[in-house]
Amino acid sequence: MSNKGQGHGLGKIKREIRNTKRLLRVESLPPTVKQENERKLEMLNNKLNETKLKNISQKYKMVRFFEKRKLYRRLKKLTSVHDDTHSEVIKVRNMINYIVVMNVFLPSSPFAFLYLSVSRSPLFFLYLFVSFFFL
Repeated sequence: MSNKGQGHGLGKIKREIRNTKRLLRVESLPPTVKQENERKLEMLNNKLNETKLKNISQKYKMVRFFEKRKLYRRLKKLTSVHDDTHSEVIKVRNMINYIVVMNVFLPSSPFAFLYLSVSRSPLFFLYLFVSFFFL
């Protein structure tokens, strides 16, 4: 028993696009069927783009969340030591604003890590593995 037509996500849409393109290459197709399949192809391409954007936004949602938590912890430490006009406090507040703006206005754009260090713990690599394969 084959589940070929019941796939999920990008694979299913790409398969439907390929099948529709193959059907459009047939020369003995009536004009109404050809026009119908061209509309279907356009609809599938739009659906593919929407799905790609949705996948990107889901992938980076967790990254943004953890980066924002790190920044709030750092801001709490800095405000206990320095006043609000200190350059580090202002820098951290700007980074928090950047993440908030990215979440609200550009949820489907790729997100760059704000903190990158040379030495990473094994938990970080576990996090990358989980986010790469399961999100």
